[in-house]
Amino acid sequence: MEFLLFPKKTYYLTQGYGPISYSHQGRYALDVSAAGGGSRAVYAPFTGYVAQVYVNPLDAYTIWLVSDEKVLCADNKPHYVVMQIGHPSEIADFKVGDKFKQGQFLMNDGKTGQATGEHIDLEIAVYDRKEDIRVGFYQNSYGVYGLINAVAPTKYLVLANDTKVLNDVYDGITYAIKTESEVINLEYNTGVYRTLDNIRVRTGPGINYPQKRVECLTKDGQKNATSTNPLAPAFYKTGTLFDALEIYIMNDEVWARTYSGYVNIIYKNEVNCEKI
Repeated sequence: MEFLLFPKKTYYLTQGYGPISYSHQGRYALDVSAAGGGSRAVYAPFTGYVAQVYVNPLDAYTIWLVSDEKVLCADNKPHYVVMQIGHPSEIADFKVGDKFKQGQFLMNDGKTGQATGEHIDLEIAVYDRKEDIRVGFYQNSYGVYGLINAVAPTKYLVLANDTKVLNDVYDGITYAIKTESEVINLEYNTGVYRTLDNIRVRTGPGINYPQKRVECLTKDGQKNATSTNPLAPAFYKTGTLFDALEIYIMNDEVWARTYSGYVNIIYKNEVNCEKI
């Protein structure tokens, strides 16, 4: 499972949201730019598709991105996500249905519309069911257009561990975004988990430890193995529920000790098990 990643390698905030904002009244929008030595490049925050494109020479260009699957957010839960990006410089070639992978370069900051400088206007909405997803503008009571069902982005966005925070303060208010490591540390503790893929069962917490054989698992573990051959390498099959008796967090890896052995919960950006 992917994180909902902030779509730039640098975070320089130029406008927040709420009543103190200049042009975001009634909206949960962040303006971010390449100021302070940052980068203009905007990357895909998740693997997904283009749901809508708005290109009008008299107005801010806008694009709506939707995740293919649920992604892990800073609230420590997986959600489907819609991300609306306004003011980018070059989206005319995007078509509805275009696919992209997380981390893929998409566009640069721009100043389409009435923007005073190059930046992007960022809004997100989260959904628990794919059939509920909506994209597009709505006009609020301030007469300002924003994303349908938008939520506070700082509660859901996640910064990659190597993202540089150049400025996260607007008008005296800090708009901090949790890092991958912070989300991991909050989310992963002992309890019951479900595997999201076929997961190797190892003799210790790390990929350097050998994989167990099926015959070395508990009886319950053998019932949930991908193979009935006792000499086969041991995997918990997708959807297996297991008790995490201890949690080991090592940089960008999280491991759990189960009754049958050790399994990987997260490795770098890949989430392999979810807590239930």
